[in-house]
Amino acid sequence: MSKANNFMIFNVPLSANENSETLNVMVDHLFQDLAIQCQSTSVKRIGPVGSRPRPIVVQLNSPTDVHMVLKSKRKLRNLERWKNVWIHEDLTLMQRKQLSGLRSELKRLHDSGDHGWVIRNSYGSPKLVRTNPGQSTTENAKN
Repeated sequence: MSKANNFMIFNVPLSANENSETLNVMVDHLFQDLAIQCQSTSVKRIGPVGSRPRPIVVQLNSPTDVHMVLKSKRKLRNLERWKNVWIHEDLTLMQRKQLSGLRSELKRLHDSGDHGWVIRNSYGSPKLVRTNPGQSTTENAKN
């Protein structure tokens, strides 16, 4: 629950004179471009400095605001300024490990020739789901 008010922005290049104020302005522009009405309470880069841009963690007032942002993230692909940027929810270590395990299992299934599986969120938890037409996804959920 501690990360329910957060989301992460990836692949935003580091600017020469970047500070917390410029990060806040950048997030405000992102909200304007996505046509979202919300305010960030905290914006910061995390992780070690390296060759790739560090992710940005944005904290909002409520999980509802985060949900609004995550629903609108598909619009980024149509905006030239944000084309190479992606948004994801801020996951705990356990959630990241679970998702990594599901991705490994999905890769194993695809490598074995069974391409009828995808990862879908079901009641807030990711699961492998068979995508055969005409069958209910709940009957085919793989735990």
